[in-house]
Amino acid sequence: SEEGYIELTNALISTGDWQAADRYLKEGTQQFPASKALRQRELTLLTDNRQFFEAIELLEAAPNLTDEEKVQVANLHWRTRNPEAALATLDFTPEDPALAQEVESMRLDLAHILNRTDILGQYYNRLASRPPGTLTAETREQLLGYSWQFGSPEETLQLSSEQYQETDETRYL
Repeated sequence: SEEGYIELTNALISTGDWQAADRYLKEGTQQFPASKALRQRELTLLTDNRQFFEAIELLEAAPNLTDEEKVQVANLHWRTRNPEAALATLDFTPEDPALAQEVESMRLDLAHILNRTDILGQYYNRLASRPPGTLTAETREQLLGYSWQFGSPEETLQLSSEQYQETDETRYL
């Protein structure tokens, strides 16, 4: 059973036998390819051992990734210094609004790293068009930096005012 593989893996990890734990997890994911629990346990084991490329392979081989797992793949590509693949992985729209905002924020960062001002402007405009009060302070801070390049002085003032109201930091006045 899936639970049996997880329990055996946990027992092997507690004894320090990482290789056997990995072997049994791989066997378990082959037996139960649709098991998200086994996939997440193997992903944790791989990332804890800094085996990021193997973690990417594991997730990309999965039959159906959740939105959260797609973001994990993007983060793993980012960790392995492959921002192009990370940005390509984020080519979807999550259903969860908080995760959607995280994805948009990651897209901004990646487009900036890749110096892709063409898509950076698109991402900025998409986020900036959201209703006031729906952005986190971190995302608003990010947009504030790009508003001088892609927005208008009015947008910059609006973002700055919202940021001041939420943070009470006078640097936004």
